[in-house]
Amino acid sequence: MYCSKCGCENDDSGQFCTRCGSQLMADGVVPTPLHAVEESPSCLEAAYKAVIGPKHQATYLAYFVNADSQGKPPISWHWPAFFVTLYWLLYRKMWLPALLYFLLPYLFFVPLSFVATAFGKSSETVATVATLGYFVLTFLLPPLHANAMYYRHCKKQIRLVQESSNNEQRQLGELTGRGGTSKVMLAMVAVLSIFTFIGIAAAIALPAFQDYKTRTAMADVHRVARSAGDAVAQYYAHNQRMPKSLEEVGFVPPSNTTIRGVTLNTQSGVISVTVARSPIEGKSLLMIPATGADSALTWICKSDDIPQRVLPPACRE
Repeated sequence: MYCSKCGCENDDSGQFCTRCGSQLMADGVVPTPLHAVEESPSCLEAAYKAVIGPKHQATYLAYFVNADSQGKPPISWHWPAFFVTLYWLLYRKMWLPALLYFLLPYLFFVPLSFVATAFGKSSETVATVATLGYFVLTFLLPPLHANAMYYRHCKKQIRLVQESSNNEQRQLGELTGRGGTSKVMLAMVAVLSIFTFIGIAAAIALPAFQDYKTRTAMADVHRVARSAGDAVAQYYAHNQRMPKSLEEVGFVPPSNTTIRGVTLNTQSGVISVTVARSPIEGKSLLMIPATGADSALTWICKSDDIPQRVLPPACRE
């Protein structure tokens, strides 16, 4: 049997088109026009059931009937709209409210940044008040008005279907297609879960990899610092005094991208190797001299500004 509306071929035993939801009629049979669904409580209930779908139908149906009896949708609490507002909106096919909710942080905080800048010293107070307002707007209002929002959404769908056809069976078929629940939310959750996993993995792996590269650079810095220390120690053993410069002991700093420079403090004898590699660029590894019982120089490796986790083991406190 072919659908007279879209031309799709359907099973002969089917009642509605699998593509567009229109009622399937045998050749020569003309559908009987019926009254709009809102003229009869039983028809209205059937329309509600069609547009709500099977998921949590009884809960929403009871609310809709109560809203009709009161003449307006009452305020009530909706837990899914509290915990997963965006996903619930997508799940119930409320596309425009879902888009607005997604854009809300940008629409709220971007203008707020300009307003806070204009207030100057009072910007912290403005930001605090605005954050509280945003919390109320996004976490309290949606669950309080979610049922009412969904009620109005379903009523709109029923009205649109009534305007497109006066055949009750076709109306119910279209409402079934327009309403119910969407798999978009489940697909979005799956995609976001993947991105979340990637983000968590990156948040763990990237700092670890950065630390690995920094420790590798620090091993090179430590090697240069020890070479400078050995040269100064040999000079001190022969002359019993500290040299006036590293050039005096014949030490030439290597030319590479890891080390910015090597200096000797002639007063304290401290050798300082400055790092040229990010993220510790400009920080220094220190070789502090000390004399043993045989008056030979020994060195204590440390740093005052480089994190302990990336220092060579011999330089950690």
